[in-house]
Amino acid sequence: MATYPIEQIMTEYGNARMDVEMTTGHALQHIQLLYQALKTANQQQRELRNQLNVLETRVSTLQTDEQRYRKLRDKLTGLDKQLQAIRAKLNRLWERQTEYDKTDRLDKTQLTALSLTVHQVKAVLDSLTDQLGVDDVTASAKN
Repeated sequence: MATYPIEQIMTEYGNARMDVEMTTGHALQHIQLLYQALKTANQQQRELRNQLNVLETRVSTLQTDEQRYRKLRDKLTGLDKQLQAIRAKLNRLWERQTEYDKTDRLDKTQLTALSLTVHQVKAVLDSLTDQLGVDDVTASAKN
């Protein structure tokens, strides 16, 4: 049985060209079509809600990852500054060593100061190694 547009059904019933049983049958068909459309819409709404939940989870994860990235970047920036300071100290030490080699006269005070500076550099390098989680500085430098 074909379903006619509801306006046509109502017009034909109103003009007495369609009896009550036929009008009721067509009305039931329209109700069935509406129910199927509602059922499909509800299913699509559930699917869209699930997709939205997945996307919200992804956004939350990405925001967390970005925050961790910022913290890591800030930490690496600080470590880079420390590394630059260490390089500057090492350059000064190298210049002093070169100067001392030329004069070949190191007194006890200069040797103590040089030894303390070398220990300070080693301590900073150990600290950087611990912060970066590297087991061996030379191994990570090779990589």
